[in-house]
Amino acid sequence: MLVFLSDVVADRRPREREVDDAFAGLLRGAGLTVAASRWGLRHHSFAALERDLFVRTSRVERVSGWIVETLAKAGLRCATIKGPALAVQLFGDDVTRPSSDVDVLVPRHELDAALGALRVAGMRLEARHAAWYERRWHCHAVLDGAPPDRSLPVEIHWSIARPGLTHGAVDDLFDHLVDVECSGHRLPAPDLGWQLLICAVHATQHFFMPRPLLDVALVARLLDERRWRAVVDGARSLGIGPAVYYATTVSAARLGWRAPAAVEALRPEPWREAIARRAIARLPVTGVLPRDKLRFVKAVTPVLTTAAPWLVVGLAYQLTDRPRVADALWRRQLARRPAAIGSS
Repeated sequence: MLVFLSDVVADRRPREREVDDAFAGLLRGAGLTVAASRWGLRHHSFAALERDLFVRTSRVERVSGWIVETLAKAGLRCATIKGPALAVQLFGDDVTRPSSDVDVLVPRHELDAALGALRVAGMRLEARHAAWYERRWHCHAVLDGAPPDRSLPVEIHWSIARPGLTHGAVDDLFDHLVDVECSGHRLPAPDLGWQLLICAVHATQHFFMPRPLLDVALVARLLDERRWRAVVDGARSLGIGPAVYYATTVSAARLGWRAPAAVEALRPEPWREAIARRAIARLPVTGVLPRDKLRFVKAVTPVLTTAAPWLVVGLAYQLTDRPRVADALWRRQLARRPAAIGSS
C-alpha cells in the first residue's frame, strides 16, 4: 500500500494492473478505492464502490450546503472540514477522497448559538458523552442528521483537536476561508495552511493511518516556503507542534517525500521524542487493527505523541466510554441538569 501511496504523492501513473482481493480489502478499509482506481489499479469491486461513493458524496455535499446556509441565516460563521471541499482542493474532484459524514467547524464562542439554530431548523443532538466530558475533554457534538438526509451523521466541531492535543482557539481560521465549488454547492473551507494543521491533527488522532498521512503529503506539496512558516507559527500558537511534527515526518518517511526544514522547529524535547518514536514504531503501517485494539490505540496515540501525563483523565473516559459507563454518567447528568448539552 505504501508504494501505491508514494505513487499518488509523486503523481506517478503506474501501468494499469489488477490487484488481488486482500489488497482490494485494504484499500477499501482505508477509503482509498477511488484513488486506487484513478491511479490505474483494477479490481472487480471498484466500479460498484465508486458508484456508491459518488452517491454518498452527493449526500454529504447537499447536507453540508444546507448546514452552511442555515448557520449563515442566523448570522453565524462556519467552515466545512475534511469532506468534499478538501477532496476538491487536493484532487480537483469531490469523489477521490470520499467521506461518510458531515464535519462543520464553528467558533467556540458561537457553539451554543450554532446548536440552537440547528435545533430550530429540525436537528437534534445525540447523547454520545456525559456533559462534563463533552465540553472539557472533547471537540465535537454529534447531531442526528439534517432534514435533507436524516440518515447522514453530522458533527459540529468547536476545535480541530481534542484538548489533549491543542490548547488554543481556532478563531483565526475563519479569517482564512476559501469558497470551494462542490457539484453546485459553494462550501467554505480552510485555506491550505489551515488544512495542513487540520490534517496533521487528524493523522495523529487516528494513529497515522494511510489516508490521513496521504492527506498531509498532498497538502504539504502545495505549500510554499511562506505558507510553511505560517504553518509552523500556527502550530506553536495552537499547541499542536508535536502533532504537526510527527504527522509530517511520519508521512514523509512512509510515503517518500521530503519534509521542509521548517518543521524541525516543532521537534519536541528529547525525552518526549523518545517516548513518541517508540510508540509510533509499534503502530501498523497499514492502519489495520483488530476491533478490540482499535479503540485503545486511537485513544492512546495522542497521549503518547505529546507525552502529557495529565491527559489520563480524558484517556480513561474514552477507554470506558462504551457501553455502560458513559450512559450511566449521561443519565445522572440529565437528572441533575435537564438543560445540559444534548437534551432536546
